[in-house]
Amino acid sequence: MSDVNTPYMNRLIGLTRDEVQELLDVCGMAGRMEDVAKWYDGYNFAGEDMFCSWSICKFLSDAMVAVEKGQNAVPRNYWVNTSGNALLEICMSCPDEVISERMQDLVDGRILEVGNCEFVGYPDIDSRSNDFDIFATLMMHTGYLTAARRQWSGREQELEGENLKPVLGTGEEPSQDLAPEGTIWLRIPNEEVRQCFRAKARFLTGRGNPVWVSRSRELISALFAGEAEKAERLLSDMLLSFICVRDGTYESYYHGFMVAVLGVVSGSDVVIESNTETGNGYSDIQLTRYLTGVILELKKSSDRTTMSRNQACMEALQQIDEQQYEQKMRQSGVKQIFR
Repeated sequence: MSDVNTPYMNRLIGLTRDEVQELLDVCGMAGRMEDVAKWYDGYNFAGEDMFCSWSICKFLSDAMVAVEKGQNAVPRNYWVNTSGNALLEICMSCPDEVISERMQDLVDGRILEVGNCEFVGYPDIDSRSNDFDIFATLMMHTGYLTAARRQWSGREQELEGENLKPVLGTGEEPSQDLAPEGTIWLRIPNEEVRQCFRAKARFLTGRGNPVWVSRSRELISALFAGEAEKAERLLSDMLLSFICVRDGTYESYYHGFMVAVLGVVSGSDVVIESNTETGNGYSDIQLTRYLTGVILELKKSSDRTTMSRNQACMEALQQIDEQQYEQKMRQSGVKQIFR
């Protein structure tokens, strides 16, 4: 990869846009460049925009078969099983708020500024596991990320027509001036690789991950035991490593998160209801197990201060009382209700 990332050899790996268009023309798919580029374009080798040759060849092969059968050729993920995903899993599993936020921004299509750690290898992950720059550099060298802007011989290169999106924590576009030495702008190259991120996130927060299942069971137990502090600690730890594709600005984000977490271990003894009609309104989440119930009303505080959080909690409890959210549980025979 180091040899490819030079202006002298950057066109020798992958396919250029002109080469891909020529292949599409030969295969009778001249009008498919837009969706093919969305899925397989985006790699930046020393300023040269390149397509993934493996995925292009696989797509064309499948597309020609589909056309012969009278079917529509749809792009799909060919890259996902070409190597192990250990690095992606380690990074997504790291219980660090900054790393989780940056990974979320990448999945959302944003471009991040990171320090280029050229002299690192996999052993550095264990010794500095909370250093996002190390993760990002290794992900760039293994194809998960690509450089959107970079310096080469004192001259900044960038993809032609690149639409730079806001960078984490600033809400502003990256500076148009030359980036500091050793700084790189990174992003997920295309939809094919983005699907790999999403698939890994779903696995890590689903039934297939024993660690996540164990945490979800602990959370269920804490809720039904009324152990608020333990439930708060478990939720905080799980949120730190939670990657999804929605906006965390709104309560609906956390509502979806809670339903997903609780649903991982739901079974015949635990009934989970979301936005269920009860009393005078609709309760966010209700859980029942035999004669015990839990009512979860989700509120987002205006800031991170203790006062703001306590105020949000009081508003939630008041809403539960005023809307009589306990009514449905009481009518079904539930004796003890935690809120």
